[in-house]
Amino acid sequence: MTLLTNAGRVRRSRQATLHRAPAIEQANSKLQLQWARTIDVSAGRLTQRRSPEPVATPANIASMVRGLFRSGWGALGIALVACLAFTSLAAAHAADPTPTSVAPTGTVLAPDAVQTPAASSPPDTFRDRENRLALLLGRARVDAGLLPLARSPALDRAALAHAQDMAAQGYMEHDAPDGSTPGSRAMQQGYDTGAGASWMVLEAISAISDEPEGALGWWLGDGLHRRLVLRSGWRELGVGYATGGPYGRFWVALLGCRPNVLPPVLLDDVLAVPDENCGATTDAFGAVQSLRVGETSALAQGVGWEPYAARRPWPDGRPAVVELRDANGHELEARATDPTGAPTTAP
Repeated sequence: MTLLTNAGRVRRSRQATLHRAPAIEQANSKLQLQWARTIDVSAGRLTQRRSPEPVATPANIASMVRGLFRSGWGALGIALVACLAFTSLAAAHAADPTPTSVAPTGTVLAPDAVQTPAASSPPDTFRDRENRLALLLGRARVDAGLLPLARSPALDRAALAHAQDMAAQGYMEHDAPDGSTPGSRAMQQGYDTGAGASWMVLEAISAISDEPEGALGWWLGDGLHRRLVLRSGWRELGVGYATGGPYGRFWVALLGCRPNVLPPVLLDDVLAVPDENCGATTDAFGAVQSLRVGETSALAQGVGWEPYAARRPWPDGRPAVVELRDANGHELEARATDPTGAPTTAP
């Protein structure tokens, strides 16, 4: 069977984003507030969302112009596209990964097995404390009717490095003095969301307390941050904590979704299996149509496909391997972990 990773894929998007710089500062906590006005060409409507970075390219700008005329946006739409070209093209990625063809029926899509950071990872002396925040956030999401998040080693590295950098240099910003952003720092550590698509990484920062209950309580108590951490589309989480700096400590949480990665999470005797509701391209795994689960890959492949369901009872500590299939027959396999990133116990 052919293995298609998320290292290269056709960059296509039905959306393009107009980028604005962050404009809100909080002494105790911050959220990346890079507002964007999103032109949904297919629906012919103008909406708002937050986006981590510009995503325009000459090709999709030309496509947007044609789509806007068909949608009736006329001069207003063209003015927005002109603004997009001015603000975004200069910041677009210098190089795009090599495109790949659409995966044929029966192809297994999977994330890269090992994420290699661009630089050596900083030591993490507060892993237990970070794990507590991940567990608390997972349960808060479940209480809100959402799925818990899987830990991403790449997002963990990016979050920790930013927390340590803020503590060392005495600042509290999403944009670091070196010009890096949450999205670029995640990509540097191997977390690729893809240019020109709606997969993304956003960040929350807190310095209100040394304890994870304090940081998460602040985020959940503030309307804007609550909407961030309880957004349904997220699938992965990175947590970093560091001491020092003007406030004594920094918490960083990175929340992300990326193509071809739908990690199942086992929490409190429930196996949660995410769906693809964050982005779409022709070469990426689509919305889940069916699944099968077993304690090993062989056992999962030995049972019949079932209609997709986001949750099922599954004892904590029992290993779980989940196979997913989309409407095009693409298949993806993933092993369940808990919110700390620990794999379920092997048989």
